Amino acid sequence: MEDITSEVADAFADVRDLFPDDVRIFLLKRAGQTERLTVVREVTEAWFVNYNNYREQMQFEIATNDADMPNDAAQTSYIGYGVPNDANQVDLYAIQDASRDKVPPVGPSATWKFFGLRQPEKRFTIEEP
Repeated sequence: MEDITSEVADAFADVRDLFPDDVRIFLLKRAGQTERLTVVREVTEAWFVNYNNYREQMQFEIATNDADMPNDAAQTSYIGYGVPNDANQVDLYAIQDASRDKVPPVGPSATWKFFGLRQPEKRFTIEEP
């Protein structure tokens, strides 16, 4: 039997063909007691994003079996998402503790989920290496 997460990842890849080519997504955390955010992970695995009307939040889903994902999810307090503007910035979404998965998904719920509230007064600046 094929792993359901792999199947979902394939489906996300197909749907992502409809997204702009240069859209990016980052799991972020606050750097100590500062306003600065650091990258936990740039998500390059299969992911999907949609607006959740019920929660009035953006829903981010990641289909991965990566062993580092539980630790990365636990550190994540923000998500940077979008097509970078001329200043290399994307929208910023705050992730509350209760609005994210903390343990690996099982069964038919095969993706990591994060629900984020857009922070219209803030942006995340992508720093390229």
